[in-house]
Amino acid sequence: MAADDGQDPGGGSISSSLSAETQVVMIRNEKNEMTRSFPDE
Repeated sequence: MAADDGQDPGGGSISSSLSAETQVVMIRNEKNEMTRSFPDE
């Protein structure tokens, strides 16, 4: 997954499962921040 190089510093050194969990957490945090900044509900 070279496409994830831009988001994960260190390239493919991190395990696939670990990087996947990290990405999910980061996406959750981003969604939370966006919801706080721009509440649509």
